[in-house]
Amino acid sequence: TRDYVITIGAGGTGGTSGSRPGGNGSNSAWDSGGATVATSTGGGGGASDPTTNVGNTGGSGGGSVFSATPGSGTAGQGNNSGNGNAAWNAGSGGGGAGALGQNAQSGSLGGNGGNGTTTSLTGASVTYCGGAGGGTGGTTGGTGGGGNGGSTGPTVEPTAGGAGTGGGGGGQYSGGDVGGAGGTGAILVSFTTTDFDWSTTTTTGSNSSGTNGSFTWIKWTSSDVLTLTTPTPAAATPTSEPAVIYEEMGLLFPKLEEIAYA
Repeated sequence: TRDYVITIGAGGTGGTSGSRPGGNGSNSAWDSGGATVATSTGGGGGASDPTTNVGNTGGSGGGSVFSATPGSGTAGQGNNSGNGNAAWNAGSGGGGAGALGQNAQSGSLGGNGGNGTTTSLTGASVTYCGGAGGGTGGTTGGTGGGGNGGSTGPTVEPTAGGAGTGGGGGGQYSGGDVGGAGGTGAILVSFTTTDFDWSTTTTTGSNSSGTNGSFTWIKWTSSDVLTLTTPTPAAATPTSEPAVIYEEMGLLFPKLEEIAYA
């Protein structure tokens, strides 16, 4: 029997008027026996003129404004944002788990967010961790829950990242009040159904489970504890520790099997 502690990271706060940049998202983590097995870094907050021109470093980088330097992503988790332009007040798109954010396109049109990453552990193809659209011009967030950027003429408010997707919140438009908040993270785990019994401390709310062929999957969008137990008599003799863990910005994709597959 082994307990796994699941911690779901919160989305970053949206940038506000008064030149305050967006906040980084919190990390999501997968712990066992008091030791952190893996951590997925929260996304970087977007820049805000004139105090912070370069987006924050994170799982994927926050968008930049008035700067050709992108916000940096974390290798193996996400990508850099696009580049801003020293002469433009339009923000670049935030990086996504699967693609770079787009550069600011003009002085009145920011960059679109980078696309997220796709998994099919549940049997359906779902995309997570899309980058946020840059502020000004009505940009679009990347696939996977990225929020859209705000716009003026007509006024369009930026949108938040999708809950439980790890998507970035859309950038505020020039003169706007508040950028979109980032979406909360998620953890998705898959293991061979016949080799493990399982239980959780939370069985209601935003967490869900199901089967996909010979595998059981569980998805969490709120923190929880998973207990895995080898049945008696065991369906098979374990030959290795459950070990293969896939990480993306705001997400962990552990694939727990009695024999770990790459």
